[in-house]
Amino acid sequence: MSRVEIKKYSIFTYANNTARINLYLKDGNEAHLTDLDQMRARLLINILRNEKPVYWNPQSATLWAGREPVGEEESYGLTPIAIKYISLGGEDSFLGKPTTKEEMCADGMGAYRHYEHGSIFWHPAAGAHEIHGAIRAKYRDWNWERSALGYPVTDELDTPDSGRYNRFRKGLIVWTQESGAQGICEDGINLDERVDFERWTNTTYGNLKDFYEKVRKWTYIDLKYNINTQTGEKRYTGWQVANFRSGNYMLNGYELSSGERLVITVAQVLLMQWHLRDLKNHGGERREQISRYFHSRRCFKQRQVLKWRGWRYGYRWVWKYNRWCSEFVSYVYARADMSTSLGKKQCFFCHNIGSYKKIGTCISNVGYFVKYFKNRNRYKSINHYRDNKIPLSLGDYLCRYDGRRPCHPKGVQGHSMLVLGFEENQTNFLKSKIFYINGNSGSGAPEENNRYVKYYDKSLDDRDLTGVGEKTVSF
Repeated sequence: MSRVEIKKYSIFTYANNTARINLYLKDGNEAHLTDLDQMRARLLINILRNEKPVYWNPQSATLWAGREPVGEEESYGLTPIAIKYISLGGEDSFLGKPTTKEEMCADGMGAYRHYEHGSIFWHPAAGAHEIHGAIRAKYRDWNWERSALGYPVTDELDTPDSGRYNRFRKGLIVWTQESGAQGICEDGINLDERVDFERWTNTTYGNLKDFYEKVRKWTYIDLKYNINTQTGEKRYTGWQVANFRSGNYMLNGYELSSGERLVITVAQVLLMQWHLRDLKNHGGERREQISRYFHSRRCFKQRQVLKWRGWRYGYRWVWKYNRWCSEFVSYVYARADMSTSLGKKQCFFCHNIGSYKKIGTCISNVGYFVKYFKNRNRYKSINHYRDNKIPLSLGDYLCRYDGRRPCHPKGVQGHSMLVLGFEENQTNFLKSKIFYINGNSGSGAPEENNRYVKYYDKSLDDRDLTGVGEKTVSF
């Protein structure tokens, strides 16, 4: 016998906290669900009220709504999406009425259903979760579950700074009043075709609007509209997902120069930092996301040193992420396929305990970076630039360095920075500005407070500066 649509229903409750539901079918017959507990009765009434039409299968004695039933005895023929919808309040919820039938997703694994004000997605490994509002709009723009984010794994949740977010299997989308909905994948990639740097002026990571405008002025690279402003070519579509390691220089059908690759790599890291800042200290969410990124196979943050821990950690030495300004600069070079390699073991030093490791394209501290450039006759003191009025260039290595050896008991005192541009002061050359990016110590380390990459500028006469390593960059 085929399924029969339910025309009407009635419910009776009893003093022993059980209930009975009578179903009146369109073919004139009746069916009865008896000895139901109050919770199950409310669930079934919500099904009958919110899922139209609902059918009764006399052979299996189950309710049917939506697609084929899953777990008939437990769900009374309801799919996980239908159960989720009912648990949120059905038609009376913020989702409103259904606008589509429940459909299978393109991968044949999950399912979805759209409503007036949102959607519910289900996957066997993630469960059923709602998504709505501006976050849903961003998810739709990124092509739903077919995007790099995958399926949602949470409903919409609060951030500490009055924002909202959904987590997905491979990333998250965060909404704040100031910046709207912004998405980030687990590897730091933003998939928006246009990245609106112009809204981000005063951030923890520097003035990103200024970064965008200066880069466009110096290099003709427009990372919002994805064009080269000098030639008009749309060369940079998809730059957020570019990885130039191992000679892969093609993007959107164009072969990119070393200068283009370097600018795009820096922008990718700035985006990763920006989009994760809203989840600071929120149940480990931000730390978990950053840690996942920094644990990738070739990432500059894999390098570690020993650090002494007190009573909370049992008075013992534990591994701590190394100070990483130099690691960050070598990572940017490597990702842009402009690798620096010392070709020998390097020392990691902390609290009188040192370790030597050979770490390929990562350079662990300022002393080794200075040595790398000196070995190639490409290192000059900052006074050479000041006295001869020589501007610094994109890709140059800028540092302060006290000259100590890496294994000195007090460690290397210095800092590594990556030059992005130079603006000359026509009246006083020493007051010219150097624009650069650097990584502060501890950024992203899961054992420590998360610090950050930042876009800065310095005057050429800054007394902290000691030298420059010249890096050849072409356009």
